[in-house]
Amino acid sequence: MHTPQTLSHRFAPDPAPGPGRRGLRLLAAAVPLVWAPFVLVHPTTTPFAGPADRLDLWLTVHLAQLVLAPFLAIAVWSLLGGLTGAAANTAKIALALWLSFFSAFDAIAGVAIGRLSQQASHLSDEKRNAVVDALTHLFDHDPFIGGGISVLSMLAQPLWLAVAGTAAFALHRAGAPRITVTTMWLSLLFATHGGPLAALGLLALAVAIATADQVERAHVRKSADPVNG
Repeated sequence: MHTPQTLSHRFAPDPAPGPGRRGLRLLAAAVPLVWAPFVLVHPTTTPFAGPADRLDLWLTVHLAQLVLAPFLAIAVWSLLGGLTGAAANTAKIALALWLSFFSAFDAIAGVAIGRLSQQASHLSDEKRNAVVDALTHLFDHDPFIGGGISVLSMLAQPLWLAVAGTAAFALHRAGAPRITVTTMWLSLLFATHGGPLAALGLLALAVAIATADQVERAHVRKSADPVNG
């Protein structure tokens, strides 16, 4: 007796993706590519009492991240959408949590701090110094929403490690090509938040998303092969 091969953690048997679906996959892969330049120029110092161009860069980067974060989550979800099983479900939960905490962290420690610094630059010296002191305390020392070691920062960045790690494992279990699995593992580097390593992580994620349709085609072939029961 012959029965089709079925494994719960694999993609549901879909037809090979057509040009439209391939286009959507490439569009999803473009999201981390758009983000990558922003992490390359991500400021490494706070904007308090700094030059106007540094403050402008700070706001540009953090506003861009806030806009791009939901699109990146959608792109990664498209990579995981056809997968089931413990690893895939864990990745999806971690992705939803990452989006929530990263957006909150970026909005407060990035955008809000930047806007307040911008407003402070127009105040008198005495008032500006008072605002800068308050911002410094908030960013450097607040245990819940600070930009250094705080509850938000310690949740947002490690959650990406959970997303990338469990997604890579789920893709491996689903029979993904080596390039898809390897680049998904490399996307762990995005958790560094800024600089060349974070950009490399985003580039790797783009490759993983762009090659994900190969997982679906591989599954179609495996599902069509009979196994002896």
